[in-house]
Amino acid sequence: MVRCFVCVEISNPTNIQKIDSILAKLQEIKGIRPVKTNQLHLTLKFLGEIPEHQLSKISQELDSIPFPSFSINFSSIGCFPNEHRPRVIWTGISLGQQELIALASEVDQKLSAIGLPKEKRRFSPHLTLGRVKKLTIETKQEIATFLPTMKDFSGEEETIHSFIFKQSTLTPTGAIYKDLATFPLNEST
Repeated sequence: MVRCFVCVEISNPTNIQKIDSILAKLQEIKGIRPVKTNQLHLTLKFLGEIPEHQLSKISQELDSIPFPSFSINFSSIGCFPNEHRPRVIWTGISLGQQELIALASEVDQKLSAIGLPKEKRRFSPHLTLGRVKKLTIETKQEIATFLPTMKDFSGEEETIHSFIFKQSTLTPTGAIYKDLATFPLNEST
């Protein structure tokens, strides 16, 4: 079995630098595990554990998705499910939100046609910055102090040229990702 997901990655150096500075701040909050800079991605669909013999069929289906390249931008920092019970710290998408929703829907439809379960939850485009591993009163207070300082966060516009089918191997020090296939988007004219 192979644990895998479908995502888009960010590549704009300015965005990576801005997000890296946020990750450094999150590192200072006890109980939060920030995402590693080299693992930043926007998940379109988490597939979970997939039998190895199905990987090529999944790749074929994903390769058949015609979708134009599009631009995204990041804005604001928030948490799921809410500030009273934060589990995930994220940055939202201002530009490109509808395109990400449409691409995630295409991925979901194509993969449900080969028997993978459809998403039950509404897709909410975001870039995960960190996960709360231990929610103490102190951690909750630090998050509540941190979030308002980030309300004006914004990134720089960048174009998404592809989406990726990735393998995720869990280890005690965190996940290790491996690209299984990359699917170019149609360049806009």
